[in-house]
Amino acid sequence: MAFNILTSDNANEDIEQAYLYYLITKKSPQSANNFYDELLSGFNSIAINPFYKLYHKNYRGFPMKKFPYIIFFEIDRNNINILAVFNTRQNTDKYPL
Repeated sequence: MAFNILTSDNANEDIEQAYLYYLITKKSPQSANNFYDELLSGFNSIAINPFYKLYHKNYRGFPMKKFPYIIFFEIDRNNINILAVFNTRQNTDKYPL
């Protein structure tokens, strides 16, 4: 079954903030690009096999390997809705779910 990846406005904002953090704060365009490449790789992995660990109710999470982020998503028929890209170094009470 083929799944479509859809990102929410919140997830897009999370992605932009993370990218800009590496680009501007860390002053590393290479790290920013590596973050984005790993994010796309994560999206691809989720599209192939979306049945990762349940975090809360129907919300699932895919941890990124090299960066401290979890991609939170839900499965809705043929769509995978990316809800947030959460920095795991933040307080877990701030989980967006």
